[in-house]
Amino acid sequence: MMSPALVCFVGVIYAYIAAEQFYLENPSMGVVYAGYAFSNIGLWWLVK
Repeated sequence: MMSPALVCFVGVIYAYIAAEQFYLENPSMGVVYAGYAFSNIGLWWLVK
């Protein structure tokens, strides 16, 4: 089973990449990575 801290860390990385993609004017991939970051919230609830 994954550690909650590891799941949180991966979610933060996804959120950073999403923000970077929006900054680079690539909103399609920004939405994709924002979705990955959001889905990690549910995964974090599962493992905590």
